[in-house]
Amino acid sequence: MENLKQILKKRILNFGPLSISDFILEANLNSRFGYYNNNLPFGKKGDYITSPEISQMFGELLALWTIDYWKKIGEPEKFNIIELGPGSGILMTDFLRVIKLYPKFIKKCNQIYLFEISPFLKKIQKKTLLKIENKILKKIKWIKNLNDIPETPFVLIANEFFDALPIKQIQLTKIGWRERMLNYNKKKSFFISYSNNPTVLENFLPKKKKCKKIGSIYEIPFNMLSFLENLFNKIKKTKSTCLIVDY
Repeated sequence: MENLKQILKKRILNFGPLSISDFILEANLNSRFGYYNNNLPFGKKGDYITSPEISQMFGELLALWTIDYWKKIGEPEKFNIIELGPGSGILMTDFLRVIKLYPKFIKKCNQIYLFEISPFLKKIQKKTLLKIENKILKKIKWIKNLNDIPETPFVLIANEFFDALPIKQIQLTKIGWRERMLNYNKKKSFFISYSNNPTVLENFLPKKKKCKKIGSIYEIPFNMLSFLENLFNKIKKTKSTCLIVDY
C-alpha cells in the first residue's frame, strides 16, 4: 500500500535528492498523506494551541486594530481584508463578530480573503464560519495565491503563519557551503546528502560573524523571504498594511 514514505522514495529515485524545504512541503501538504490534509492540529485535542483557541479576545482585538487603522487612513471607500493561514477559522469568527458591529466598515469592505492551501482545513474553516450571518459570509473568498488579490488597499493579518513555512538548510563542508538534501538508496534508506555545486543560499548568511567551522549548519527561511518580498511589494503598490504575529 502506498504511503508518504513510498511517495518520497519514488520522487527521489526518479528526480534526484529533495531539498529540506521540498520535503517539508510534501510532508505537510501532500494531497493524500500530508499532515495538514489529514489532521486538525489546533486546540486542546490537537498537537498545539494557538492564541485564538485560548481566548476570543485575540481575534476581537485584531478586529478593533483593523477598524482603528481604517479610520486613521481616512476610511477609504474600497478595501479588502486578508488572513494568512486561517487555521480552524476561530480567529476569523471572532474577528467578524466585532466588525459586524460597525455597519459602515462592513459596507466599505469589498472582500475578505482567506489564504489557505489545505483543502482539509478549508472545509473546517467553512464549517466554523457558518456561525456568521449570511451577508458577511458572502464577502469571504478562499485563495491559494497572493496574486489572486486585486490591486486595491488591504489590511492583512497573519497569526503564526510565517513560522510554519518550510526552511532550507546549508552546511559548511570541506569544499564550501552546500545545501543539505534528503536522499535515498536501498542500502542507507533515507539519508542526508549535499548539493553538488555551491549554493546561492550562502548569500543569506550573516556577514559580520560568518562561521568557518566545518560542519556548521544554517537554516534559511527562503520561502518566508520570497513570500514577504511579494507581500511587501503589494503593500507598497496599494498603500496597504499588515499585522504579523509570530512567537
